Amino acid sequence: MAKEQAFARTGVIAAIATGLVDAAIGIVRLSGKESWELVGPCLATSPKAPSPRRTYRTTFVDPRTAELMDEVLVVFYAEGRSFTGERMVEVFGHGGVANLTSILGKLIEQGARQALPGEFSQRAFLNGRIDLTKALAIKAMAQSGNPFALIQARKRLGGEFSARLDAARGTLVGSIVDIEGEIELEEGTLEESSLSNLLLGVVESLETLTKGPKGLAGEFRIVIVGAPNAGKSSLFNALLGKERSIVTPTPGTTRDFLEASLRLGPYEVLLIDTAGLSNSPSDPVERLGVEKTHELLREASFVIHLVDVTSKKAAFEALEGKAVGRLVVGSKKDLLWSPELPRDSFDLFVSAKSGEGMDALKKLLTGRLEQLEALSKEEVFALGGFEQESLRHAIGHVLRAIDGLKKGMALEAVSQELLDAVSCIDRISGKILDFELMEGLFATFCVGK
Repeated sequence: MAKEQAFARTGVIAAIATGLVDAAIGIVRLSGKESWELVGPCLATSPKAPSPRRTYRTTFVDPRTAELMDEVLVVFYAEGRSFTGERMVEVFGHGGVANLTSILGKLIEQGARQALPGEFSQRAFLNGRIDLTKALAIKAMAQSGNPFALIQARKRLGGEFSARLDAARGTLVGSIVDIEGEIELEEGTLEESSLSNLLLGVVESLETLTKGPKGLAGEFRIVIVGAPNAGKSSLFNALLGKERSIVTPTPGTTRDFLEASLRLGPYEVLLIDTAGLSNSPSDPVERLGVEKTHELLREASFVIHLVDVTSKKAAFEALEGKAVGRLVVGSKKDLLWSPELPRDSFDLFVSAKSGEGMDALKKLLTGRLEQLEALSKEEVFALGGFEQESLRHAIGHVLRAIDGLKKGMALEAVSQELLDAVSCIDRISGKILDFELMEGLFATFCVGK
């Protein structure tokens, strides 16, 4: 899609704003200069000049035949007083996919365009109604599947993340002003040690923002890894309570990964079964499976390192898992294993066959999720990839400025480093437009948002 098409703000867009499920009420929303004029012919009764934010009760009809389609409530929003900043209309009809789709279809026949994913939020952003961090908060609110993800979304929506960015930006801009004043006046009044300490405070503040653990927002991904035939697929099925993955005595049965939603108390997680880790897979398909497993490990929120307790390598594999901070679980507890096995290297033992230890494992996993929920209430934030990258670059620029002050670097160069840091922060808030980035971000939103 061309950038100018993706960011076009002309024309009336329309979409179903509520979920495509059977429900008591559903909403179809429109945004654009001619929104009211476009919806008017579809309403049996409607004023030519509607009062903003007033609810009108009427019937929605086919404009060609006057056939009744639904009894609806309609609300008009004036320009500058709506979510997008444009004139908007919301039609509240009876829920149900077929009904809402037919209403939307008639509006499109009248000249509206089907909104792209995130296009309402995109227009709100481009019209200055919200910044990019709040736009992403709206997306997070709609997609939160866990209490801790919802807490993070609310913190962003309330402006906590933006406030932290604005504070750091304000300090950097103030420092630039001081440096530029020194360059212009050459009075020798710039206290470089005080300025360095001030900038170190900015670095500490930005670093704090980058330290939120994985899984605070979006899907919490639990990845099961281990050697071939360790019992990963059996554990996967046992946790789900159904036969989702094929289980055979043959090592390497799972060549690709499988994933499924798992509910642990109030938490919904994505459970992933992976191909067995092998140091030197000879089969090309197996090798691709192992590569995918390593990729999933990098994206994991939490890792269960499964060890077959009957294996001669069990002790080594357990220590290997412990060394990288994984939850080490011994499998096949129903079978005999060596009494010399170092039990303190394992977090617990389970038998997917008999069910022994499964409740304890679920309780342990739920406990980790509860810890994450408690952490989400503290001063930590869940960041997207581009936000992490931009903050790391901003921190790097500030550190180079501090180093330059210590080493007597030209103040013009120090000022430029701080300007570059400000630009990195502005990229996060959307003050600096990166059209390719924006197109990608808003494309991940729901239609109607």
